[in-house]
Amino acid sequence: MPSPREVAAPLVLALMALAVLGAAYPLAVWAIGRAVAPWQSEGSPLIVNGAPIGSALVASPPNSSALFSPLPPSSSSSGEDPYVPLDYALAQVPRISNATGIPQGQLRALVYRVASEDSLKDLVIFGPGRPVVNVMQLNYELMRLYPQAHGR
Repeated sequence: MPSPREVAAPLVLALMALAVLGAAYPLAVWAIGRAVAPWQSEGSPLIVNGAPIGSALVASPPNSSALFSPLPPSSSSSGEDPYVPLDYALAQVPRISNATGIPQGQLRALVYRVASEDSLKDLVIFGPGRPVVNVMQLNYELMRLYPQAHGR
């Protein structure tokens, strides 16, 4: 029969590992993340009129036909990529214009503006030289600039 000391040693080791790996380490990583990159560590939320509408890092299907859609889940590796090819976003302009009444020229200009901001990040997602646009950032700008068209 094992002695109490032989039983206690592995138990103490397991509790110490639980405390370090289950609490101390995650708290340290969280605190460093908050100090170094507070916006990103909170999930890069996009907020319109005080209400979160999503994240700039994760695509979510829009709840309105008046917003740009990300790629279908089977079209990207994770199904949650916020970036789409520029031509895919531009193909959605007529639908959004019909749903919101915003002229297509203004919508195309918005798409190109957000895409040019993304091009500064030098993203190579769909191949070199293929421009991309973040649809979550695009929807954020659309809702911010045209709140009357989106009920916000």
